[in-house]
Amino acid sequence: MDALRYGVPLALAFPFLQGPFNALFLISGVFNAVPLGLGFLALLIGMQSLAENTELPKLLRFNLRQSVILDIALLVPGFLGSAASFALDAAGTPVSDELAATGNSIVFVLIAACVAYSTVSSLLGVAPTGLPYISQKATEAISDTRPNDEEDGSGKL
Repeated sequence: MDALRYGVPLALAFPFLQGPFNALFLISGVFNAVPLGLGFLALLIGMQSLAENTELPKLLRFNLRQSVILDIALLVPGFLGSAASFALDAAGTPVSDELAATGNSIVFVLIAACVAYSTVSSLLGVAPTGLPYISQKATEAISDTRPNDEEDGSGKL
């Protein structure tokens, strides 16, 4: 949901994407209804707590942990975009709408690709460990799980 703001230029450029975006913005609106962004904070804390619950399957916990790390990683493009905009404005050259739309679209496509990869891998019963840095950090952060999880065929983490 945090990546939706980066996908707005794509939704405007490709009308067939507006339906899915509207549905996702509706869900996002529920969390936005909570003042001061506390709805999203509660969701993030809930996902973090569930990722630490060793009673849950390891694949689920791994995906929750990757989601939290991806969400935090979304702060980077926001900071970089703000810094670039500030620097260019100070130099007297404002950021063009096309450059901003392109940058936002690239961020959204990368996040969407990560989500698609993780979803397909998980549906196949394989841990989605192919995301550089993100998967490594998720693997390091995941706690040991129930002893019988090693035999469930969900892949080694």
